Amino acid sequence: MKLHRMILLAMAAVAVFALLAGCDSDTVAPHDNLPALTAEDAANQSAIVALTYKQIGPMAIQNPAKTAGAHPIAGAGFSGEVWIDWLTAEGGEDATWNTAGWVHVFTEADSPVVYTTPLGGTTEFNLDVAADIARDPTTGVISGSGSMVSGEYTLSYTILNLEVVEGADYPATGIIEVVTQGHTVSIVFDGDNTALLTVNMTDVWEVNLDTGAVTPWEVPPV
Repeated sequence: MKLHRMILLAMAAVAVFALLAGCDSDTVAPHDNLPALTAEDAANQSAIVALTYKQIGPMAIQNPAKTAGAHPIAGAGFSGEVWIDWLTAEGGEDATWNTAGWVHVFTEADSPVVYTTPLGGTTEFNLDVAADIARDPTTGVISGSGSMVSGEYTLSYTILNLEVVEGADYPATGIIEVVTQGHTVSIVFDGDNTALLTVNMTDVWEVNLDTGAVTPWEVPPV
């Protein structure tokens, strides 16, 4: 199993996002002549990223046997596996779940996680993230980056302090920043079964993390 950069991933997450946000759409699009995405299209793409981290996030601290190695990703529509390494607080490899200060979650080269939508479309994820582990209660704060391929489109994303708590079904807090075809989307989690998707700092959508449904978000009545 290859050793990935661990501590640097978490420390550099904000810098990576700054780099991505400064790139134009050619950086994340495989072809220049693709149809332009609408804000709603970008929200729907980003919703799939949110669904994926609803599944992968908890695995950072509560994979089934608390063992290192390959683990299948659960959840309707998902297939494939992620690799998990436990590391010491200093980044050393000789750690177990009980002694780990960090966990590294990643996909192997050419073995992405695949999500099949209810309509039959597929997306592929490559990811490389790290979580700083705290105890009592066991909590992981995830940073890192990845990419998603959906048909002819490719998007990139960066995770900014996505917090997961052992025993919880959804990320507690945190943001994933997505860059796709000239759009920037912020995915915000708050511990329940929904996440907000803000496209280009203007349009706001809500994704149901149980069903995948995406709807325009309205400010709740006071």
